[in-house]
Amino acid sequence: MRPEHEHRQAEWTTRPRFWKDEPLTAERLNRLHDHHAERLRRATLAIAGTGVVHGYALDHESASPCEAPAHALHVGCGLAFDHRGRQLDWRGGWITTEDLVGELAERGVVASAAASEDHDKDYKRQSDGDDEKSGREPEPEPNPEADGSGCVTLVAHYAEERATHVNRCGCEGADWVRERVVFSIRPDCPKLTPRCPDHVKDCIDAPQYRCERLGGVTERSKIGKQPDLNALCDEPRELCPVGRCDLWYDPVGVPIACVRIGACPPRTGDEHNTSSVVFLPGCRDTCAARRWVYRNPLLRELIDRCDTTYAHVRSISLPWLEAPFRNVVPWEQFAEQMVNGIDIHFSAGIERSTLHRASVFLTAIVGELESDFQDTLRIPSGEVSFYNESGEICATPPDLAHGLHITFPQRWLRRQLSEGPSRFSSGATIEITVRGAFLRDRCGRMLDARPIGHPPEFSRDSMVGDDFVVAFCVQPKPRPSPKQVEQDESAKQAPAF
Repeated sequence: MRPEHEHRQAEWTTRPRFWKDEPLTAERLNRLHDHHAERLRRATLAIAGTGVVHGYALDHESASPCEAPAHALHVGCGLAFDHRGRQLDWRGGWITTEDLVGELAERGVVASAAASEDHDKDYKRQSDGDDEKSGREPEPEPNPEADGSGCVTLVAHYAEERATHVNRCGCEGADWVRERVVFSIRPDCPKLTPRCPDHVKDCIDAPQYRCERLGGVTERSKIGKQPDLNALCDEPRELCPVGRCDLWYDPVGVPIACVRIGACPPRTGDEHNTSSVVFLPGCRDTCAARRWVYRNPLLRELIDRCDTTYAHVRSISLPWLEAPFRNVVPWEQFAEQMVNGIDIHFSAGIERSTLHRASVFLTAIVGELESDFQDTLRIPSGEVSFYNESGEICATPPDLAHGLHITFPQRWLRRQLSEGPSRFSSGATIEITVRGAFLRDRCGRMLDARPIGHPPEFSRDSMVGDDFVVAFCVQPKPRPSPKQVEQDESAKQAPAF
């Protein structure tokens, strides 16, 4: 039995079929074109999302913005996808405030912002209404009274230039449609700070997270689907005219960058003697205002954590660390190294204030004297010197230390390494610990506790903020000969002069 419900029979698109010797009509050709365009649009939006794919870099033409043609702003070649999945393919070029969509107010504010507010209200409600779930900052409402001499957001829009026959009665049907990119500005320039949805109290696992974010759960959804997916189920709205009958655009665009506009005084000899609103230097932040579409090569780099580099321990002046742990270090080598001190070098500068005895230290695990347990003892550190970027120890410690030289107190060296019995009499395991959670680089990032010599292509194995630990075993301290013991006792009993 065939289903009678209308929603089961509804098609999402219709494409024509062609037969031999059949007349080819404009309607059928246009239907076929619309069919492929709709497929491409929906696939782009579903797979890639909305935002800038690449490019759209900004460059001011001159340092004197009030002199012609310094009021122009160069927008580099780029590609973006709008909220409907349409391509904004800009081949690069100069724009001025006269090229912006809509009318500019006297102080450089888009006069059509309030008029376009109703047009994209539904889209704003879909994309911004669930910001609490999506973790995204809402778009600011247009403020027609904003100061035009401040920073505004430059927005790219999809537009169609429809070449028409124009007669005295106005515009007629279009013969050709040229897809274009037009620009507008929005008051203010908020910084887009993507955040992950907050679901710390909901115990959501990875499969459920993917299902909810892709719209697979409508009822009892804890985090909601990604907002840009709403446009896949909505019918596209008609484009809006731009003051003339042959240019139409979608007022919901893609933010490109923060720019600064303002009024320039009239130039000498200007017959109209009027000021003009122009682009000014400053506020051209092309990263804070835009949303990105992540290409697969970029996603691979992000998975490999190429976007952030962390400082790590590059080397330690102990040659036996390259040997297996079971290789026992001879006592003479260990004692000589402790007398000379130990060097620890980092791959990047570390704030000197974070390098102290609580963040870098040595621990000795030795046998307990009266039982079969082992004691964990902290080896005291003495004077510490810091290396600069050139690998030199300076009299004035640098703010960013690229390494440090640790020495040990003479009293401890004499009692544990030189004189009679010490805690090293039965051997020891020595651990060098660098606490990554305590250290900070110049960007405020913690230390990566990856092992020394770990290949950089395995950056996914990074251990940011963890403890860097290396360990080695030391031979027991040689017992003094009876003659040496007798000499030491005689030296202690000899009268002092």
